[in-house]
Amino acid sequence: MIKKLLPYRAVLIHILVWALFFSFVVFSMLHKYPALSFGLYLLLQALILIEMLVVFYINYIFIAPRLFAERRLLSFINLGRVILLFVLGYCFSLIVRVLGASIKSESLTFLEIAESSLESLGAILFFFILSTIVRLSKSYNDSKLKESELLQVIQQAELEALKAKTNPHFLYNAFNTLYALSEIKSDLMSGAILKLSNIMRYLLSNSSHAKVSINEELGFIQDFIDFQKLRINDPEKKVITNIQEPPSDFLITPTLLISFVENAFKHSNMVKEDNTINIDFKVDSNGFTYYVTNNIYRTGETDSGIGNKNLKKILDIEYGNDYELKTWSEDDIFHAYLSIQNI
Repeated sequence: MIKKLLPYRAVLIHILVWALFFSFVVFSMLHKYPALSFGLYLLLQALILIEMLVVFYINYIFIAPRLFAERRLLSFINLGRVILLFVLGYCFSLIVRVLGASIKSESLTFLEIAESSLESLGAILFFFILSTIVRLSKSYNDSKLKESELLQVIQQAELEALKAKTNPHFLYNAFNTLYALSEIKSDLMSGAILKLSNIMRYLLSNSSHAKVSINEELGFIQDFIDFQKLRINDPEKKVITNIQEPPSDFLITPTLLISFVENAFKHSNMVKEDNTINIDFKVDSNGFTYYVTNNIYRTGETDSGIGNKNLKKILDIEYGNDYELKTWSEDDIFHAYLSIQNI
């Protein structure tokens, strides 16, 4: 809708500028024509305005767009176009001068009319330069707009590719969980399959969308946590969650929050009694903070995983400077922190 309205907006701007210019000329030059009635004076100024409009828009539409677009071999053609425009403008000024003399009841010879018309060449040159500048500015802005649109398309394609990488990585970890349950012939197997089906439904329904509800995303994260708890002894003690329900719904990029918890479960040894995973999600006035910690399975392990690397790329594309992402290790605890504002 906005793109459709832009040409009409440009037309309105042109009309407004010319109306302001005409008004300025009419009132600033009125004292030079005391003998003319105001109606005849307006007619004379309108004829001069038409002359300038013809020069401006012939150059704006037909000549200026080609001045720097043609190859060097065609430079003579461009020069011919410019000369033709000035000849046309001068001929038009002759007509305006004759009509002006008729309006003012002046008796002038053709030579006098031709000489006085030469004065209009300065105005013709001015409007030629002005229309060239305006046209080149428009072409530059149009090219920048196209570049911006192309960049958005490329970024969106890159974002979809990153999601395509992230989801198979998640499935790899999920099937490892199912395999572990099948090895011990756990009664939790059917519940695990149900949880996984809920997760798959979310991925199939929402991962291709540009944005999803934060409540849907948090529900997806909770399903994933519950799925991973199925293979942990005493999960309520070892997996501590503090997920604050947002007071009002807002939209985020789908699967944005999965990599923190995915890596937390992947890099933790939950068999050890004192190992825990802490998941904290809080909403503030402009956005949210997301903080996950876990014991590192091997001392010195600092790899944040494929998911977090992709996460940073997605954040750069989707949120620009409106996010803060930090990961670090301290005392065999891995910390992952994300804050997104201005949502």
